[in-house]
Amino acid sequence: MCVKETSAIAASPANLSDDEAAAIPYGGLIALYFLTRAGLRSGQRVLIYGASGAIGTAALQIAKINGAHVTAVCGPTNLDLVKAVEQRHKKGNVIITIPH
Repeated sequence: MCVKETSAIAASPANLSDDEAAAIPYGGLIALYFLTRAGLRSGQRVLIYGASGAIGTAALQIAKINGAHVTAVCGPTNLDLVKAVEQRHKKGNVIITIPH
């Protein structure tokens, strides 16, 4: 394999197949693309519907790191996951809601 010296590269976890490891960055890349395209800025309000999925958890982290005020929507079974993701970053505010 050849990569640029400045490229990001990491070994995949030993307990994952190549297909499983290749899927890891999917949520983050999609979330970053759309939040960048939307012009995300500090202080903006962002609604993330599906905040416990691959794209949603990444979007929550990206928005929070950028200082956005986030409303994260998830089901009750994933509430602890979203709370844990929310607590990793000090910047930005998050309101977590559960639809009825």
